[in-house]
Amino acid sequence: MTQDEVNKSFEKVLSENLGKPVETVDPTNRDQCFDWAVKICLAYGIPISIFAGLLNASQIWTNPTSLSKQHFDFIPNSPTFIPIKGDICVFAGIPGHVSVATGKGNMNNFESSDQNWNGKQYITLENHNYDNPELLGVLQLKVTQSNMNDNVVR
Repeated sequence: MTQDEVNKSFEKVLSENLGKPVETVDPTNRDQCFDWAVKICLAYGIPISIFAGLLNASQIWTNPTSLSKQHFDFIPNSPTFIPIKGDICVFAGIPGHVSVATGKGNMNNFESSDQNWNGKQYITLENHNYDNPELLGVLQLKVTQSNMNDNVVR
């Protein structure tokens, strides 16, 4: 998948789901942030089992599955990194939080698509800063063409 295909897949899934609840993995605990991340992974052609066995969103970063390591580069939060469109953003804490970057951002904050953020159990666009809650880093889909020019220095 190229970065252009990632962008188109993300935009399509976001446009179909913005303002709606998304449930993909656990109907006993409906419409969680995890469900949105899995929905995006499915759009990228990754199996639904991508985060199987993880209980908290922060474990996507702290206890990555072999399947997630196969499909994603893990890029830690740093003063020189801004998430690009389609990056899966993982936040610290228990249970933590996971969202998907829209590609809009700067050195102070970035926009992502979120579910179950601020009590909204449906897909919203939210602005986040990098440390409240702390952004651990992003999972960036391994692509077939370079995306080095897509990262903005912060």
